[in-house]
Amino acid sequence: MSLLGILQAQAPPKQDATSTIQTLCLRLSTSTLLEDRRAAIMGLRSFAREYKETVASGGLRGLIGTLSKDSEDVDTIKAVLETLLLLFVKDELNPESSEDIALWLTDEFTQKQENITILIGLLQDSDFYIRLYALQLLVAILSNRPSRTQECILTAPLGISRLVSVLDDKRDAIRNEVILLIINLSNGHTDIQKLIAFENAFERMFSIIELEGGVDGGIIVQDCLQLLNNLLSFNVSNQSYFREMGCVPRLAKLFQFAQEPVPSYAKEQRDTNIGHAMKVCRLFVVPGGLGATANQNAFFSAGILDLMLVVAFSGFSDFPVRAEALRTVADLIHENSPLQENFAQMKVQYLDPTILPEVQAQQNDPDDLCYVIEGLLDLALLNSSIHAFDARLAACQCLESYFAGNEPVRLHFLNHAINLHVQGDESANVLTCLISLDQDSRGDPYRVWLASVIFLHLIYNDEEAKNLATSFKEGDADAGEEVVTVIQSISANLVAALEHNYDPRIIIGYLMLLCTWLFEDSPAVDDFLNEGSSVQSLVSTVKQSSNSNLLIQGLCAFFLGILYEFSHKDSPLPRATLHQILASRMGRDHYVNKVTKLRENPQVRDFEVFRETNHRKRKMGLPEVYFDHTFIDFLKDNYSRILRAIDKDPGLETHNTINGIPHALNGISVELVDSLKAQLEDKDEEMQKLQTTRLTLEQKITQAQHESQRAKEAAAVEMQKANAATEMLRQQHDAELRATAQKARSEVNGLEGQIQRIRWEASEAARKAKECGDGEIAVLRRRIAELEAAVEKGKLERAGEMQRVKAEGEKAVEEVASKLHSAEKEALFAHESLRTSKEHARESDQLLKTSEEALMAANERITSLEEDARRQKSEATTLQEALTTVQSRLEKSTKQQTASEARIGDLETTLAALEASLKNEQSTHAHILHEAQGSAAALEVRVNGLEVQLRDAEHARKEADEAAKQSAAELDDLFIVLGDLEEKREGDKKRLKELGVEMSDDEDDGDDDGGDEEEEEEEE
Repeated sequence: MSLLGILQAQAPPKQDATSTIQTLCLRLSTSTLLEDRRAAIMGLRSFAREYKETVASGGLRGLIGTLSKDSEDVDTIKAVLETLLLLFVKDELNPESSEDIALWLTDEFTQKQENITILIGLLQDSDFYIRLYALQLLVAILSNRPSRTQECILTAPLGISRLVSVLDDKRDAIRNEVILLIINLSNGHTDIQKLIAFENAFERMFSIIELEGGVDGGIIVQDCLQLLNNLLSFNVSNQSYFREMGCVPRLAKLFQFAQEPVPSYAKEQRDTNIGHAMKVCRLFVVPGGLGATANQNAFFSAGILDLMLVVAFSGFSDFPVRAEALRTVADLIHENSPLQENFAQMKVQYLDPTILPEVQAQQNDPDDLCYVIEGLLDLALLNSSIHAFDARLAACQCLESYFAGNEPVRLHFLNHAINLHVQGDESANVLTCLISLDQDSRGDPYRVWLASVIFLHLIYNDEEAKNLATSFKEGDADAGEEVVTVIQSISANLVAALEHNYDPRIIIGYLMLLCTWLFEDSPAVDDFLNEGSSVQSLVSTVKQSSNSNLLIQGLCAFFLGILYEFSHKDSPLPRATLHQILASRMGRDHYVNKVTKLRENPQVRDFEVFRETNHRKRKMGLPEVYFDHTFIDFLKDNYSRILRAIDKDPGLETHNTINGIPHALNGISVELVDSLKAQLEDKDEEMQKLQTTRLTLEQKITQAQHESQRAKEAAAVEMQKANAATEMLRQQHDAELRATAQKARSEVNGLEGQIQRIRWEASEAARKAKECGDGEIAVLRRRIAELEAAVEKGKLERAGEMQRVKAEGEKAVEEVASKLHSAEKEALFAHESLRTSKEHARESDQLLKTSEEALMAANERITSLEEDARRQKSEATTLQEALTTVQSRLEKSTKQQTASEARIGDLETTLAALEASLKNEQSTHAHILHEAQGSAAALEVRVNGLEVQLRDAEHARKEADEAAKQSAAELDDLFIVLGDLEEKREGDKKRLKELGVEMSDDEDDGDDDGGDEEEEEEEE
């Protein structure tokens, strides 16, 4: 063995890459020192490019864990992010690199919310590479699992806020990367779009756009506009916020750029930026969108409509930009009447449509102006350049929006087109293009196609516009010219195009217009059927089998179905004949086959799929655009009805509807015709019934006349019998009336006697009551006078008594004073009689005290006498009130007596009236028996009334007697009260005598009450 062999045998075994990676992964997960982990990460980074699967399977979790564990170490975090990015990048030359690894890595990050939160947290680091790598890693994760990543970022604390705040980074690479991230993040997620918008994203985007130079900037401006598009697309909340934040003027400012030549290297990017800015505008004004009208008005106020027209009619704008500008204008004025009116008055720069765009840019003259409608028609109908097709289609769309929802505008436009055609004006006119199929129109097939589409939108679902177009005719019959309608001119052009095999776009344009025009319009169908050769030409086209266009054949079959559906028996080509042509010459199966293939054709079936990209061009030739969206909707809505039309019996006419009312030929209401027919049949039946009734009545009248003659004769006989019976009844009535009068007279005499007796009794009772009352009143008056005199006398006696008591008191005081004076003298002269003097003094004091008590007793007696006098006065007042009450009751009884007398007078008056009534009844003996009986009954009622009045008089007499009795009882009560007073007075006298008071006879009469009061006080 050689030395080299020995050395090789002793050398350690060679280590492969897989084991090395496993060792590095183990060291990364188990090392406690930061340097060891960093070294392991560096080693894994060197293997990550070639051994992606091995590194990812062994070290991914360790790398992710290091992001949170060593987040403070910049170098370590940078190495980890670089390693992860290398794992995400796909290398086509590396067999271990596949999309599955990237998806597996993405799932590892998104399955745990903490991993996304860690990456978002790294954005707060100011290091350039950490921020950039973290953003790139988030972009990679988001592109692989969009929905899951959006939810993780939305759930992360302050996730959206931290991402949007990175837009303020001054470093372009980081700012551009975060714009891309937010574009992907906001795509299709409404909640994230709202959060981004409320983080002041709009202001930040416009600031970046202005910093980059507006629409003249680079791809960064395009990215910013794309982000605005994502935030505003179908998001009404963000659109309102955008408008309220005043961002509309800043958006309008993007279109305020100079209309001048742009270098070729910058033109493409500039046009792209302008297109994206216009798409942002169109997001706000989507037809039928919520808040579209408010956005239209806001954009118009900001001047965006004017700016769009400037761009659309600028010689320096390419056709794609002009087309996008016109589509934006169309959305800005769609179904907005005020803006449509303002739009029609605007003027734009005139561009000659017959010259090349390069020449237009050189001949650009801002002062050469025309009305915008004229400019749109020139662009749509006169510019035959293939490159201008998008702009022509956009001009057509702009005119469609100008007509939308505004019937007066449609009628004005149609009238103006008719007037220009009649005058022979050479300016662009849709009506002239449709009627005059000249060489220029055949060379530019889209001229007729666009004119058909514009005219279709003028008359679609507008009966008044249809009638106006149908009624227009060419030719002067008086001058010997043939009178031709518009429908006949178009049908002639259609037949010529079919026979000479013109471009299918011309034929399809005419057929689209005729299908929508003649649908549910029988007068228009009749106008078309005036030329039977037109139907023959259509049938021949459908029957062709070689070198035929399936779209044209299907449309011709569809149009024939419309003609049959809305024809009728009175049409120029009767409905039965038309059905025979379709069934025999073309055949039902062939008809159904062609219509079905039309519906299944990709141009019809998949129209919505590439509606916005319908300007696709062939490698050579014209664009593949054949249909208008309105006609496609019309065809799909009515396909089933027209397909089944051929199976309908010719006798069953289809009535078209005008303003919701079924109509047939010449616009006459079918319902009205049917109702008139029914009324006519009813009238005929009614007439027959009336004639039968007339004959029956004539027979009845003749019979009635004979019966009437016989009845008259019988009536004369009955009249004689009735007269005899009436005379007999009159005699009986007179006899009964005399007997009744005699009986009534005797009853009245009896009542008069009773009334006289009652009157005498009532007068006697009243007289007696009055005499009794007058005597009692006189007695009471005398007694009251005596009481008043006694009271006055008592007052005088009390006054004398008071003076006497006062004099006695004064006399006693004087005696005491004289005795006291003598005692004082004796005390001065003799001291030895001091004791005697003191005794006399004590006696004098006692005497003085006794005199004072006597004086006080006298004063109290005077007070009691005054109270007795007041009490006697109140009793006298009470007696006076009782007397007044008695007098009022007497007056009341007198009034009642007067009322009784008045009632008696009424009875006498009633008797007199009865006597007069009897006399009248005696004089009216010409009445019949039942009237006499009624009079007798009335007399009985009156007699009953008299009896009631008599009872009332007796009741009044009883009330007078009771009043007299009550007055007598009250007088007795007064006598009892006076007796009690008299007894009380006698008792007072006795008490005064017992007390030793001397009273004279006069005092006995007048001081009874005073004595009583004094005795009562002394007893107390």
